[in-house]
Amino acid sequence: MPWGWSPGNAQVLKDIKDCGFNMAGFVAPEFVRLVEKAGLKCFVDDPNVSTQVWSTEMTDAEIAKRVEAMVSKFKDNPTVYGYYLIDEPIAPLFPNLARWSDAVKKADPKATPYINLLPIGAQGPGSKDYEDYIEQYVKVIRPSYISYDHYTLYDDGSVRPSLYMNLEVMRKMSLRYRIPFWNIVLANSHFHCADVTQGGLNLQVYATLAYGGRGISYFTYFAPLVGNYRNAAVDQFLNKTQTWDMMRQINLQIHQLAPTYLKLRSVNVFHN
Repeated sequence: MPWGWSPGNAQVLKDIKDCGFNMAGFVAPEFVRLVEKAGLKCFVDDPNVSTQVWSTEMTDAEIAKRVEAMVSKFKDNPTVYGYYLIDEPIAPLFPNLARWSDAVKKADPKATPYINLLPIGAQGPGSKDYEDYIEQYVKVIRPSYISYDHYTLYDDGSVRPSLYMNLEVMRKMSLRYRIPFWNIVLANSHFHCADVTQGGLNLQVYATLAYGGRGISYFTYFAPLVGNYRNAAVDQFLNKTQTWDMMRQINLQIHQLAPTYLKLRSVNVFHN
């Protein structure tokens, strides 16, 4: 998945498909038909829900009403994989997020609520350590997968060991609770993060596969319009860059590996 919000542009969505993706990212409700025509799936981002999940004062009835209004348009629509809720919450928010997640699953049992977690070392208050943060999430939210992001490649050529530490925790929790994990990998340059290279993408993606990951997202496919973001697959003017070709290369490799890989279970990981 290209992590982020995809515009309602038929050519742009076709390019996402051609780049080897099977999901379009987060889309507004009115663009679902275009996503379907492009042969992709998506997470619907309805602001009547996604802008309210931080609030702890809303009643269960009001949450159910908002979620039902969002989901009713797309029940049994195979294009809609799920619904965007929140990015990088801290542990104290989990009980409230569980109410929203449960409302989505009740309104459409086939749908997946989208919540992405913080990286190791940045989990914030409310948890003893990172494992406790992930475990709280799994026990409170009862998700069908665990998604996280962690950007560890730097412009001085270094790779933080936390790349593997984070993968180790995710693998452990994934095996313990028998749910898959997804990783969002670095796919643009910003601040002191490294320039995008084929080797850098390969390292992050294949490390994730070695640890048993079942989903790959890229931060970001589209260059954000504001901030120190460079070398995304598609620039601020919707032009494809050399990163697009690198991304397509590894995505097509994953497609070739997938029929075998998805039959396998991670047994152990060794570093040499």
